[in-house]
Amino acid sequence: MPKNNSGLKKKVEEAMHSPKVSLDILTEYKLRTQKHPGMDLYAAELTCIAQGYSDGIKADGLTETEGGYYVVSTPYAKFPGLVDNKELLRFMMR
Repeated sequence: MPKNNSGLKKKVEEAMHSPKVSLDILTEYKLRTQKHPGMDLYAAELTCIAQGYSDGIKADGLTETEGGYYVVSTPYAKFPGLVDNKELLRFMMR
């Protein structure tokens, strides 16, 4: 049985519609789920850039660059947790 469930999909979609998330990221997610309706949200990776309020933010899926910017590489299933992180300001495509 796939790990995806409607509750997880709903959380991911709510995160994608957050004002912190750029339209490009939402559009990529929609295209991927249209092409692969049964996409495993634990296996499919999202890669983007996050801007934080400061340097030194620690969270799974973040690699610090400089000046408060981070490379995000995480499964879609874990993206809502990053969006909920109050230290991260916004997410955008690379």
